[in-house]
Amino acid sequence: RVCVIQDGAQSQVSGVLTVGRTTIPVENGVGNVPPLNCGSVGASFTDADGKTYDAGVVFFGHNGQSPTVTSQDALDAAGLSQVHICPETMGKINQLGTLDEVLAMCGVDERFLPCVDFGHLNARTRGGIVSSDDYRVILDRIENVLGSDRMRQMHVHFSKIEYTSGGEKKHLTFEDTIYGPDFEPLANLLVQKNSCAHIICESDGTMDVDALAMKSMYSAAMEASV
Repeated sequence: RVCVIQDGAQSQVSGVLTVGRTTIPVENGVGNVPPLNCGSVGASFTDADGKTYDAGVVFFGHNGQSPTVTSQDALDAAGLSQVHICPETMGKINQLGTLDEVLAMCGVDERFLPCVDFGHLNARTRGGIVSSDDYRVILDRIENVLGSDRMRQMHVHFSKIEYTSGGEKKHLTFEDTIYGPDFEPLANLLVQKNSCAHIICESDGTMDVDALAMKSMYSAAMEASV
């Protein structure tokens, strides 16, 4: 999945992003595109005034080949350079979207930011994120490949997710005590690394409650660091 987000320091854009046969409203530069299979898909952007721009083709390499992404060039040509393309880590084992695959996509253009879904990574590794050290390995990998600035600015999705041998099955709530992962160790590390990540709670039906819980954990980590 590709998340399109806007840098808050830049001018705002609104309109409609169309990828393949899917249309996604974009309000103030924020939008989401559903999962993309390996291959290519056409994309276009229609601004609030109804003008349509060709957003080019997003191509993801097969069998470990390096990905080629031309959408950023099209966004630049359309005057939308402030929009960031964020490839997301995916939760099913047979999907494109391991951490290294996402980092490879982000290597195409220094403006690309990783969208790291820790629930997805935990699901596709069948419970591989348990401790603070497990989170640290992920953050260090991002930092080593993309640099500290892009690690700090990454886009984050977080939820607990039920998984099977094939990876992701179902999003859960923070009431879950079986599948994980837990947010608190990540909150502590984000504070330690001075992160300014965008964090989106994706709990199943309790996003408001669990987002407040995440905010509380992050605030506690901030206070403990002083």
